[in-house]
Amino acid sequence: MRSILFYTYREIRDLILLYLLPMIALILPWAISFQIFKWVSKYLPIYHHALEGNYSHASQYYPDLVEKRFNQNQRLLLLVDNADFWLCRFRPTKMLNLTRPAKANQRWPSAQGYIALGLHWGTGFPALIEIPQSGPAPKFVFSDPTFLFNQQGLLETAYKNIRRKWFHRIARGKAIVAGKGRAFKEIEQATKQKHVPVLLYDAPQHDKSGTEVYKLKNKQFTYQIASGFVKIITSTQVPYVLFSYKLDVNTGFRQPNITKLKSADSTENLIKNLSDFFFENLDSDPSLWHFWKQSPHILVKT
Repeated sequence: MRSILFYTYREIRDLILLYLLPMIALILPWAISFQIFKWVSKYLPIYHHALEGNYSHASQYYPDLVEKRFNQNQRLLLLVDNADFWLCRFRPTKMLNLTRPAKANQRWPSAQGYIALGLHWGTGFPALIEIPQSGPAPKFVFSDPTFLFNQQGLLETAYKNIRRKWFHRIARGKAIVAGKGRAFKEIEQATKQKHVPVLLYDAPQHDKSGTEVYKLKNKQFTYQIASGFVKIITSTQVPYVLFSYKLDVNTGFRQPNITKLKSADSTENLIKNLSDFFFENLDSDPSLWHFWKQSPHILVKT
């Protein structure tokens, strides 16, 4: 009986949080949708399991954080991120109109055949519809783990399948699936074909066997990252840009931060650029990072 109640609760929860609630952004004006999202994030304990413990972890690194505001922003971030997917999928023009660059010239390069390096910070879906505006296809690099039924529900599985299919469609054929041995060859091949592989480079390096170790670092922290893309950029000299989309928690607009095209003249210079950009964003608003739950294992105080 308990199992039936649990599975029913999970499906109803996923129906609301992954579909019905974020999908109101497809129908209502954004100003109204965002006010609803803010109210829900402030007064309802949504995404409790996904966010449990995040404040206690984050406050160890940023002790001045206010718990109530941090938790509210984390809930709002996940809700807007889900809404952004549906907007990109069905209302891309509306999504494009919701980005507001904080600085002039925050636009994607007109060049082709570069690598776009982003973060699990803020909202990243707008990048996948803005990059094609200048011509190239965005080849998003994503992990595609196999889940057992008891680890996620039917509606969550369906949601992830819809997202996966959209990643392939927006890539004009095939996105790049990480962890299958060929990912980095496909990244290199995509740049030669004048496409733009899109990686979120703050994905942590868990398997350290047989790999070089690269760490993002500042005066306070170090953070070990996956290393394959570093070798591609330094060995082939393919240009890259760094990007993030900050969620303005007051207005709901996304603020793109897109660097100019860069070339890595050395591994040290590349890692410094990656480190500076990562910690610049993280310091600006720690509540917009998606990886606080994993942080005790990956973000190390120096």
